Amino acid sequence: MIRFKKIYFIGISLYFIHLVISSTNDIITKYLASTVDIHHVVFFRFLFATLSLLPFMIRDRKSFVTNRIGVHALRGLLLYGGIALWVLGLQHIQVSTAVVINFTIPIFVLLLAFMFLNEKVGMHRWLATFIAFVGIIVVNHPSSESFNSYGLILILASLLFACLDVINKYFVVKETLLGMLFYSNIFTVLFSSIATLSNFTIPSTHDIMLLMALGIGANLLLYFLLKSFEKIEVSSVAPIRYLELIISSLFGYVIFNEIPQSSTLVGALIIIPSTLFVVLYDAKKTR
Repeated sequence: MIRFKKIYFIGISLYFIHLVISSTNDIITKYLASTVDIHHVVFFRFLFATLSLLPFMIRDRKSFVTNRIGVHALRGLLLYGGIALWVLGLQHIQVSTAVVINFTIPIFVLLLAFMFLNEKVGMHRWLATFIAFVGIIVVNHPSSESFNSYGLILILASLLFACLDVINKYFVVKETLLGMLFYSNIFTVLFSSIATLSNFTIPSTHDIMLLMALGIGANLLLYFLLKSFEKIEVSSVAPIRYLELIISSLFGYVIFNEIPQSSTLVGALIIIPSTLFVVLYDAKKTR
């Protein structure tokens, strides 16, 4: 029992570190987006992410081997589109609002699996999906004068991230973690370089350091996530996932003096229970 509690505590701690890195990356991204071109942010983020992986790839050369290069190219394209839209949205949306919208990814994964993989979806999960989309409407308050169209851009980014999750889950399960990271990074660099090189400017030293931290942080984010899943089940950390709203709200207030809007908080109270239900139900079904 004591050993189990220790492993559980380690797993939760690793997942919490993952949440802190995720919120930190969002803060850095929002800050950089005010001074650095969007495509430059994406290009340098994944360039530094790729470079930081190279020593590990060279040490484990089997990770270079893949027979799914086309799938990795598609993953890179989706990642480029998702991150570019995410950076654009963060320029104009509070970090806490962006995080709440990002909570809808499990719902989009559910819909995509139903549409393209013929997965069965029960009435209770359809109800959870409907409730989640009501939450999205509340967050974006489309009938209000304060409607911000950039919220729709973040929703589209979340949809692209969900597409990426579906591909990762069903089509590259036999790839190594290093290989998946490396090829998604390198293809994202290639796709983002098209727009970046057409109007290339060298960021300041300060911005380069932040972009480097962003790239390394992107790798660490996935590392701590997967290490936590080695210790505990995905369903065990599902409720902890929503602590990211508190962390991001705190960071947003300290760095940008952002106070979460009431619509964001009400939307979160609608979206969180519905998406949590979907995650826990799927975890129970796969046991």
